[in-house]
Amino acid sequence: MTNFALALDSYLLTLTQDFVLSPSGLLLPQKCSACKSYPIVIDLFCGAGGFSLGFMEAGFQVAAAADNDVNAALTYMYNLGAYPCEFHYGNEADRTQLEKAAIRHEKQNQNKWDSAAQVPFISGGGWRSAHPEIPGCPHFYLGDICQLEGKELLGWLGLERGEIDVIIGGPPCQGFSRINRNRSPLDPRNQLIFEFARLICEINPKFFVLENVPEILKMTTPEGIPVLDAFCQCLDERGYSSYQALKSSLKSQHNWVSTQSTSPAKTKSRSNTGSEYEQLDLF
Repeated sequence: MTNFALALDSYLLTLTQDFVLSPSGLLLPQKCSACKSYPIVIDLFCGAGGFSLGFMEAGFQVAAAADNDVNAALTYMYNLGAYPCEFHYGNEADRTQLEKAAIRHEKQNQNKWDSAAQVPFISGGGWRSAHPEIPGCPHFYLGDICQLEGKELLGWLGLERGEIDVIIGGPPCQGFSRINRNRSPLDPRNQLIFEFARLICEINPKFFVLENVPEILKMTTPEGIPVLDAFCQCLDERGYSSYQALKSSLKSQHNWVSTQSTSPAKTKSRSNTGSEYEQLDLF
């Protein structure tokens, strides 16, 4: 028995050239040990970070986030940012806007607290300070998302196309929302969902999660094409996934959304006799 144990020890020693000991005590192949420990996420149209927070708590690492609102950017990075972090800008005006907002933030703090108790803006100094075990977001893009290219974003992360696990995002919903009584297919904000599609295709994540309001199901493009049809077509034409597969996924999602409706009897219908979300009849 002793000889067997010695032989086993010797065998393990020779394996360590290609195998390493994991924190759990398991012996794993070298290539597996080098793999990232968290699925990697990019959050587009991230706002103040609600979507990112949910994914972080679910065990994902948000490697980059993007928005054009400077106050949302400061809120996001204060709560969810890594330290140190790196900001990227669409142009110099975006950089100037952020610097002014940060200075304004410091002045407001000076008015609220005694100078000895001031808390300066530090990336990750908010929510993440109480959850240091969760990796923060190390990159934030502030600016017009139309100017952001997938290759550029991947370059910041040192990753290649296809290596991101998931892209999440909630493109602006104001142009689709029923609260907007003047909503129109000509609202320029409605086009940003196609920038979301473009970046999905350029980055090629394993999957994506799109959040928006139910009324997007009724909206069309200026050409009269249902927005979600056009979105699926955009992804298909750029080679991300097949049009039919995307439509099938949206049909499943529609069934889930319908169960949340205040008028379930209407949403069950697939005919053109009053279904609340008639666009999906095209599927």
